[in-house]
Amino acid sequence: MKKYEHGNVAAGGPELETWPPEWLATGATAIGRATLRTIAVTAVVAVHAIRVALCALLVLVEPVLAMTLLPVAFLGLLVTLFFGFVVHDPHFPRWGMLAMSVGALCLYWLFVIVVVAVTEGGRGRR
Repeated sequence: MKKYEHGNVAAGGPELETWPPEWLATGATAIGRATLRTIAVTAVVAVHAIRVALCALLVLVEPVLAMTLLPVAFLGLLVTLFFGFVVHDPHFPRWGMLAMSVGALCLYWLFVIVVVAVTEGGRGRR
């Protein structure tokens, strides 16, 4: 706070006034606290709203991914086992098919991990 000379007082010395005045400083502090509190509450509400919308989207997409990725992984594994290891077809890409099957399964597991992380948030396991 800066101190300014206001003028001569009847007692003979200059009166020192602080700027901003005490009533204004405490009022501004209260307004600042209320503003910060409002911003914090708004941010928390916005984060929760985004999380709920993302959770709804992920829950709606999950059955579609389960119906596509899991059969691709299972049938790819069966085809790889049959043509790559039982029949021993020399032109069959057995390691590529096996990698594709494992990759499809890993993609589904990664999606499930993301869904659990979004739906549970910071709560952890119950």
